[in-house]
Amino acid sequence: PKLVRPTPLCGGLKDVYNTRTFDINGKVDEPGNDKLVDRVRFNSLERGWSKPLGSNMLWKNEPARNINGPPTALNDISEQIFRYDGNATLGQRNSSYPANNNVFFPWLQWNNRPFVSQLELMMVPRSSASQLLKDYSFNNSTAVRNPYKVPLNNVGNPNETYTAYGHLLNFLESDQNRASSNFHRLFDYTEVQSYFTGAQTYLNPHVFQDDGVRPADPQLTGIVEELRPPFNRITNYRDPGRINMNTIFDRYVFEGLMNNHSGATYADWDDSRRGYTPNHPLLPLHDDYPTFFANPIKPAGSGDMVPLLKLEKDDVEVSLLRNNPTKLQEPLFSTGYTNPNENASRNPTFEYQSLQRLGNLTTGRSNVYSVWITVGYFEVAQFNGKLGVEVGIDEGRIKRHRAFYMIDRSIPVAFEPGENHNVDNAVILRRYVD
Repeated sequence: PKLVRPTPLCGGLKDVYNTRTFDINGKVDEPGNDKLVDRVRFNSLERGWSKPLGSNMLWKNEPARNINGPPTALNDISEQIFRYDGNATLGQRNSSYPANNNVFFPWLQWNNRPFVSQLELMMVPRSSASQLLKDYSFNNSTAVRNPYKVPLNNVGNPNETYTAYGHLLNFLESDQNRASSNFHRLFDYTEVQSYFTGAQTYLNPHVFQDDGVRPADPQLTGIVEELRPPFNRITNYRDPGRINMNTIFDRYVFEGLMNNHSGATYADWDDSRRGYTPNHPLLPLHDDYPTFFANPIKPAGSGDMVPLLKLEKDDVEVSLLRNNPTKLQEPLFSTGYTNPNENASRNPTFEYQSLQRLGNLTTGRSNVYSVWITVGYFEVAQFNGKLGVEVGIDEGRIKRHRAFYMIDRSIPVAFEPGENHNVDNAVILRRYVD
């Protein structure tokens, strides 16, 4: 680099700076020596112009220049402050660094913007500013160093963990048999504000303000303090535009959701949601599992809330961060990019790209859903309670009753075991078929 001379000053003062020019090979141009002036080039070791073939491309840019040619003087005016046309630095790496065009810079993502979804918290470094570059690492997870499992030598030490990337928190760790951090539960308590009209109810700021007067009921004190402006809003639990992952039954719906992003296919998601490997030759059934959906998306902390022991899952496995059955140390929705310019093993940005966008597009619950009920009559054995034949089957007089309901559970109703208060308000449609 060179500290260039300024424009001429009054009184003939010129050489304000005693400058030296270093060319790219380290040779020095002393003041007054014009022998090496043609060797001066202004280049950058960041993202610079590339060869015409674009071998160093990081993203699309303007047409590449020939950086191997001689520098071009802007003009011959000696008073010009900057007399050379430097190579631009947008879009690509400089071709001279490094020599291997297949090795690209890793980067440190810093979201200095509103988050797209709560899952982008995965990119927030866990390290302090003084330790960040020391802790930074590529993806070092393997079948042995599985970030989903707690290390055997971990005895309540949060620093001993199989973190995929050394500078990030391990949101994948969840082990039923050992004490786990379960950081993934944070995503059930955080969200990005919906921008759809009607998704939230705004409270009167004159009521929820810090006027020094506390509510008469002490239990309301904390509630009022948390709802002061600009936080004077509560969710209506209706998020327009989100797709319930548990009810996707069509491949085209799933492909529209992924929108050509790399990651799991519909078959991968269907297998993960089923939660077991079928043992039936024709149907996706298993003799030991009573459902097609043994592993749907569920709230945090509900991995063991199942009727059968074999249906229990590690807590993270009932979330979007569930692992890939074919590669247990990676999330199901990881991209797996291997191209040099988007290598997921070197950049967590690319590794979690598909996963993070799903936090703002999907949900595991539906507020409005339909219920079909069919009631039949069967004989029951008294000694073991097993069902026998259906009543009337011998005479051809089988009798069944069917009904269809639509339920909106965003309507607030009271719940008390054994009591029916106003739950009928949540049933918005009833149809008795038979």
